[in-house]
Amino acid sequence: MPTYRGARPGTTGWGSFTLTGGALDGADHCQQAPSIADAASPDEIRAQADTCLAQIHVFSGNLEEAIVFGGRALGVFEERKSRLAKALALAQLSPAANALGQWESSFSYCRRAL
Repeated sequence: MPTYRGARPGTTGWGSFTLTGGALDGADHCQQAPSIADAASPDEIRAQADTCLAQIHVFSGNLEEAIVFGGRALGVFEERKSRLAKALALAQLSPAANALGQWESSFSYCRRAL
């Protein structure tokens, strides 16, 4: 069993990034989470980390990256029928697609959340 190296999102880092283009220091924790999850190999932990990264990318304006990470997470959550986690991933994908002008994709994400 790997050593526990993760941090709960609410305990460190989250307060150190802004929605106005400031430093994304809190993203460091999320950037490390996928490699930690890969070392332990549970898909759902990796998908949760990807959802976290998707949210940070939405906030920082890296919309294509948000779609990549959110889409990867969504696939895992749909496969495992994890409704809450699926909704959290969709909550990142819809605004990212909307901001990119991908209206049909955004509507599709919204419909899937229902």
